[in-house]
Amino acid sequence: MVVAHPFRRPSRRAVLAAAVALFVTAAAPPARAAVDEDAATALIRDYQNALLSVMKRAESVDAAGRVDALDAPIRATFDFARMARAAAGKAWRAAEPDTRERMVEAFAAYSVAMHADRFDGYSGESFHIDGTTPGPAGSLLVNTHIARPSKDDVPISYVVSPGDDGPRVVDVLLEGSISEVALRRSEWSAIGRRDGLPGLIEALDALTARLLKGS
Repeated sequence: MVVAHPFRRPSRRAVLAAAVALFVTAAAPPARAAVDEDAATALIRDYQNALLSVMKRAESVDAAGRVDALDAPIRATFDFARMARAAAGKAWRAAEPDTRERMVEAFAAYSVAMHADRFDGYSGESFHIDGTTPGPAGSLLVNTHIARPSKDDVPISYVVSPGDDGPRVVDVLLEGSISEVALRRSEWSAIGRRDGLPGLIEALDALTARLLKGS
């Protein structure tokens, strides 16, 4: 199993620390109450428990089974509408509402497939929540790490913001500074400029199919 956050290709590293504030702010909904610390921590704990459960059963569950097991908890954890909007940039602003809805679903399906691909085994890893700190635009950072036997820990911080149905993750920071939303926006900008949001949707659908086939 490769322990890396599912939005990130392990071979690609881009430090975009300052960008997370921009993207969280740009995608921010109307002002709401501050994020409840206990609710945000519970959100991440439930998500990590779901990951660990699938990891421990990986030998008896194929890729399709991992997708089925992870789909609901992942969608309950991440605000894919806000993340897709921030990652797509100008392509989002130029698109019609129905195309935006398709982009959100393509982004969500891609994320679930990446989780199923990455968390495909268990070698004694454990998840730990290390506390919270204030984040950008009224968000809360839930700081965690993955402990790996005989290997360095993997620090991961989740940017949690309030939503209509409770707190949701709107970005993920690896090593304290690598913004997944900013990385996606950087990677997808050329496609968006050339082919618009429909092009991004097509590319995401292709990546999702490839991940599931490869798994």
